[in-house]
Amino acid sequence: QAAPPSGAAEAGAESAAVEPAPQGKRKQLSRLGIAALVLGILACLISWIPLLAGVTISLAVLGLVLGGVGLLYAFIDRKSGPGMPIAALIVCLASIGIHVAWKRALTSGMQDLLKQPGALAGPPAGATIEPPGQWTSSGEAIVVGDLSVRVSSAAVGNVPVIDMMGREGTTAVPYLMVSLTVANTASTQRHL
Repeated sequence: QAAPPSGAAEAGAESAAVEPAPQGKRKQLSRLGIAALVLGILACLISWIPLLAGVTISLAVLGLVLGGVGLLYAFIDRKSGPGMPIAALIVCLASIGIHVAWKRALTSGMQDLLKQPGALAGPPAGATIEPPGQWTSSGEAIVVGDLSVRVSSAAVGNVPVIDMMGREGTTAVPYLMVSLTVANTASTQRHL
């Protein structure tokens, strides 16, 4: 048999080198995993604020649900990878952990504070308490610097109110109502 011409052998080698080898199809990112990760990151940031506990737990639980569904979907459908939902689950669990640790630390600190002698104690028995300022009889004004304050009236009962729409009415339950008259007595006062 005759050997193929050297040019043909070289052309075959070049074509084999130019064609890329078939690679596996790249998996899509899990949309549920991304949503869960965003919720987890928000929950993690908010978990440091003790007053927003309800928001932290709500975001983290919603993130856990979306991450769990995204992980199941990734294993069943196999079009998306499980990495994003797993990361979301970890971040959501971490935010709940941060919240619980922060709450325990604050609670422990408050309990330690309350155990200290005299933390909530009032004045000792038999002690007299001096008023913090000057006392006056009703109707007289208290003057502090250029400011004069007088109690105009005080009453317990249903208080007249005006709501946000401008409607007038009274409260359904009785309140203590105190009316004050405040005046600027400075000789250099500005009139607007």
